[in-house]
Amino acid sequence: MEHPYKRPEAERKYTKPQFNTEDLPPDWIALISLILGIVGMMFRYKIAAWISVFFCLGALVNVKYSEADLKQFLSCIAFSTVGLVINYFAPTPKPPGAEATQ
Repeated sequence: MEHPYKRPEAERKYTKPQFNTEDLPPDWIALISLILGIVGMMFRYKIAAWISVFFCLGALVNVKYSEADLKQFLSCIAFSTVGLVINYFAPTPKPPGAEATQ
């Protein structure tokens, strides 16, 4: 039995709205990850590099496929990884007076 208030002529098929990927707002978690990766890389802050990795993973987990911006995620992953590599594997700079004491 059909509902007495249902009107079949008023039904409309749902269509997904079309959008341009350039008009999307930035993914804030990925943007914060990118900024923290750069800070961790430039100033050698290990905590900033690790937070950048976790923010990057969070952004990758929560992204919708239709809103995926490949360039932003690749740069996010690259700066997070490079920040950790520089912090743990790059040689540490010597203080200015360390060479004169030998």
